Amino acid sequence: MKYKCNDCDAVFEGSSYSTECSSCESTNFEPVENVGIIEKIKKWIKENKLVAIACSFFLILIIWGGPTPPPPNEDIIYDLEFDITQSPNYCYVYLVDSDDKRVPYSNNVYDFLKLIVKIEDVNENSFSVLPNKNKIEYCSAGDVTIYYKTNNGSNVSLVGLRKGVKVIEDVKPNNPNASKCIPNIILGNPKYNSNRCKIIVPVLEGRSHAFISINGKNGSYQSSNEFNSDNVDASNFDIWYYSRGFENTKKKFKYSQEEKNKLLNSLENNNIRATLPISEVDLKNKIIKVINLVRQNRDTDNIWFPLFEYFEEDNPKIKIGNSSCTIFELISTVERHIGDGGTLKDLETNINVRGNISSCGHSYIIKISI
Repeated sequence: MKYKCNDCDAVFEGSSYSTECSSCESTNFEPVENVGIIEKIKKWIKENKLVAIACSFFLILIIWGGPTPPPPNEDIIYDLEFDITQSPNYCYVYLVDSDDKRVPYSNNVYDFLKLIVKIEDVNENSFSVLPNKNKIEYCSAGDVTIYYKTNNGSNVSLVGLRKGVKVIEDVKPNNPNASKCIPNIILGNPKYNSNRCKIIVPVLEGRSHAFISINGKNGSYQSSNEFNSDNVDASNFDIWYYSRGFENTKKKFKYSQEEKNKLLNSLENNNIRATLPISEVDLKNKIIKVINLVRQNRDTDNIWFPLFEYFEEDNPKIKIGNSSCTIFELISTVERHIGDGGTLKDLETNINVRGNISSCGHSYIIKISI
């Protein structure tokens, strides 16, 4: 039995008949309580509550965290099973281990498959479906094609000579709207039209659903597939797209570097600075003179017709009050305005002409306040 001296703090062995400390011969001592391992653990937990809670949580994650991936140097081979028997509305994709048991789903095990799902209906409309973990819900009747990878690039793979494609023909879901169909968008190689100064991105599939950006993932998306080429160069030319209503599924266009370089070279070769064929001041003065002649019911031909050579059909769009017209429609628009009782006061201060020079030529913006 052990005792502790309260005078010199010595701990010594003794019996129930001990009467004094073996070190200082003091009679002021008391027995030392034997504490087992369980009691010590309880005491530690009481004194370290936060650490104990964290340790407990970590142990739970280890126990319930699902399948643990194999060590990096240990090869593992799975089989693949597509279960279409549970419901006409969906199928499950299962990995099967060497014991012919289905592996419970977890991201770290199934992620290497990189499932991509397409559905083509009877009208040959093609849609993508986002898998829900390893569950694929049919959003339309038709043929389902599931693409998958067969290995993770190192030690995990699928048994057999698989091509990574599974086709499930003629599915007929009871509730086709349970999952949203994402219209597929397929783009062709963009081209540069030097005559129109436009970058054209062909949409081979999903034309009415496509939203496209040529200046990056966070750039300006538009439903048109034609883009102005001004200020486009190697530093900002980057094509992304998504299907209408599915902005969170943006994809980068896989543009070969060779084709991309061809387009950028075409842009650079056409980057010739143009000059305005008629100055802004001269054009403004001629338009003022034409409008005054119209107002006086006088002939405008000698001023008007020479101006036509500077413009294409829609260049420029002229804003007159709340109406707009082309340069060719200007006289009839002014005549109609005056005929309806309108006025053209302070014309010289209320007309604005601004010329614009770009790599593709010139344009003018004309605004007339009335």
